Amino acid sequence: ILCALPFTPAFVDDIQSGFIKQFLPRTGINAYIRGKLIACAISGGLVLFIGVLLAYIASTIVLTPMEATFDGEVIAASFAPLLEKAALFFCSGMFWSLVGFTLASVTKSRYMAYAAPFIVYYILIIVYERYFNAFYYLYPKEWLNPSHFWVMGNWGLVLLLSGLTIGISMLFTIFAKGKLSNG
Repeated sequence: ILCALPFTPAFVDDIQSGFIKQFLPRTGINAYIRGKLIACAISGGLVLFIGVLLAYIASTIVLTPMEATFDGEVIAASFAPLLEKAALFFCSGMFWSLVGFTLASVTKSRYMAYAAPFIVYYILIIVYERYFNAFYYLYPKEWLNPSHFWVMGNWGLVLLLSGLTIGISMLFTIFAKGKLSNG
């Protein structure tokens, strides 16, 4: 839900406030859509990415004994898995913020921007746990804490989330072009 807070209602706000009428003649439809998608994806991804990094820094400061000395090898060895996990969270944040962005745009409700990622998340959990146990790639909990085999490890999961992000971006682009072309 946190990744949906920064930017997901932006398109709905632009439509409802009338700001888009002054902005579109200056930029064009394609540039406007591209800019909104990139801003939403990056803001949603950075919320989780920065959260992971801040949690790592805080836990390192608080939980690491003051007497322990670390050399560069220990820090480098613990930093590589952190970057993999942060990349997973970044891609997940991108996807969930774009889900809220797209469904808010379709329903014209800024409240849906905040609720849609939560609802879709739990629908996917229910579908996996009750009906399709073999399809672990549909399980959002698996996306953040992989326990099954993934081709290329965590980076395969990053590719899956990137593909889902591209798919939801294409859906928004189709909807927004139709909406903005018809006025």
